[in-house]
Amino acid sequence: MTPLCYVAAPDLDTLYRTEDGWVRTGDLGLIDEDGTLRVVGRLKDVVIRGGANISPAEVEIELAAHPAVRDVVCVGVPDPLMGERLAACVVPRDEVAPSLVELCAHLDTRGLERRKHPERLLVLNELPLTPAGKPDRAELRDRWASDAERHQPLASAG
Repeated sequence: MTPLCYVAAPDLDTLYRTEDGWVRTGDLGLIDEDGTLRVVGRLKDVVIRGGANISPAEVEIELAAHPAVRDVVCVGVPDPLMGERLAACVVPRDEVAPSLVELCAHLDTRGLERRKHPERLLVLNELPLTPAGKPDRAELRDRWASDAERHQPLASAG
C-alpha cells in the first residue's frame, strides 16, 4: 500500500521508503514474544541518553502498571554530560507519591533494562494537556527546567 501523496512524487519515495519497499511512518513499535506488534510512540519522541535511544512510551507502559501511579509521562531533560536524561513525570494515585527508587525497583521486576530507567522524577497533581487533550511534553520539559534544583536525581545513575 502506498500513501496517495507518494504517487508521482519520487522525492517522497526516496525520503520515506526503504530499499525493500517499506514506508517509514515515524511510529515506534515493539514486537511481543507472541509476535504481536504494539505501537508505543513516535520516533521523534525518543530520548537520546549518551548516544543510546530510549523510548519514553515503553517506559511509560511499565510505570503505569505501578499501583501508586495514576498517570505518567516520560520526557527527556537536558544534561550536560549525557545530552539528555529520562524524567518520569508522575501523578500519584494517592497522597503519597512513589519515590524514584521505588519506581526503578518496579521496572526491574517488569524486566525493563536498567539503561532505560528514569533518572529524574517530577511529581505532579495532574498532567498538563495540549489543546488536543494529549500530554504536553514541551510543558513538562519546561517545568523541569524551571524547577530542576528541586528534583533530585537517582544517586546511583551514571
